[in-house]
Amino acid sequence: MRLALVAKIAAILGSTLALACASDPRASPMLAQRVALEDEGPAAPPPAPARAPKRQSVSMVDHARTFRNAQLCEQAAQALRTSSPDKAWSFLRACAQRDDFTELDLVLRPPWIDEVKRHEKTGVHLVAQIVAHRGGNLKLDLGLAQDQGVQLFDLGTAHANSEVFRGRYALFRGRVADLKPKGQTHMIRIAQTTLQSENDKVRWNYYDAREARLKGRSSEVVQRYDSARDRYNSELVVGTRTRSLETGLEVVAYLEKLPADLKVGDEHLFLVRYEERTGAPPRSDDETDAEVQTALCALVDHFTPLEAGP
Repeated sequence: MRLALVAKIAAILGSTLALACASDPRASPMLAQRVALEDEGPAAPPPAPARAPKRQSVSMVDHARTFRNAQLCEQAAQALRTSSPDKAWSFLRACAQRDDFTELDLVLRPPWIDEVKRHEKTGVHLVAQIVAHRGGNLKLDLGLAQDQGVQLFDLGTAHANSEVFRGRYALFRGRVADLKPKGQTHMIRIAQTTLQSENDKVRWNYYDAREARLKGRSSEVVQRYDSARDRYNSELVVGTRTRSLETGLEVVAYLEKLPADLKVGDEHLFLVRYEERTGAPPRSDDETDAEVQTALCALVDHFTPLEAGP
């Protein structure tokens, strides 16, 4: 009887203690920790790793301009050939946009000559660009290119054999004669020009003939005055000036959008794809009625020849 009473009292005390622990979290350390975590809410995610700054891409043209000279740029293009021939060709074209890239022979010999002929359109464009950097000596430079099999021709030759040269590329010097809107396109008329050199008297230099002979200049004397002052001699300083003359051949091309730097009167080297002979377009009132030959071409690009050649 007493044992049953003791067991009953113990059960009552256990229930009371359990209720006390449930009502006071501090009575159980583990329960208190669990309650604290629930009160704080879900744990914050760990911070994301710092993102590296985005690397700005550099174009091939910008990279090509970082080299000290064009030869070093071309050597860098050659170095790319082992890993990526196409990338090497693209980088060479970027190098050719440098004004100091004037070494035409670099692209007219291995390894580049094969690429020039394989990539016909970009190949002739590359050659034309270098010709412009060299001053635009078409007779000399086109001859050098053709000797190596480059299909880039003189406009006059193409026009004289229009059926044979249809679809071929031609390079010529010309002056923008007219620009007109034509429906959804623009018509450009370009008069082919050629350069003619003329000697021009600049000045007379007068000096003492005796002093000149002492200085080894006697060979430069070109005139002696028969007077009391014949001890003074003179030499003619001759300068050369170049002027542009129209040849009588004009090119007509149609463009969807006119380049901003093409203006009437400007002279450039023009790279075109020859199409066919055509009738002369209507001319402006202030132009002469002289008969001209006209060629219809597709304008590929234009270049401004640099003054200084090699």
